[in-house]
Amino acid sequence: MSMVGTPVILTDTVITKKALNYAEILYDTDVDPEAVTSAVQALKTPELISALESPCISLAEKCAVIDRLFDKKICGLIKTICKHGDYSVLGIIGSAYGEIYCRRKNIVFGYFEYAEAISESEAERLKTALKAKYMADAVKLEMCENKEIISGFRLRIGDKVYDKSVLGVLERMKNELVRR
Repeated sequence: MSMVGTPVILTDTVITKKALNYAEILYDTDVDPEAVTSAVQALKTPELISALESPCISLAEKCAVIDRLFDKKICGLIKTICKHGDYSVLGIIGSAYGEIYCRRKNIVFGYFEYAEAISESEAERLKTALKAKYMADAVKLEMCENKEIISGFRLRIGDKVYDKSVLGVLERMKNELVRR
């Protein structure tokens, strides 16, 4: 989904309330989304995460590293995360920021899994329908091929899942038979 000015959202990530709170603060500091994307990439480095989480490294040393690596507007937030020991949010802050960004910009983000690719015109019709349904200014869809769903598609928007796949039908049938 990466577009200039739009943060990347990791779709398979569970975003905690704490991460959303930090992301709200980050958004409110009016940080350039490209700087956030750059910081998120840096925070994917295992060595950096390990150093920030290490109790053997003083907070002052961590802050010095943070100052050298990150945009000034982002430094304060990362230092606060380290100061409070909230290291679990470091790996998901990018997804949380992406969610807040889309929410504030009235953008609907969806994750679209398909067995067979849809045409550009079908994708545009889907976006138009979603834009109307959610009264959004824009719709961003992350498209992902998934042959395991056999045929059809699955669309996830927030906590809603629209499953029109053969695999989904088979799973629902199995669940119904198990309940009997």
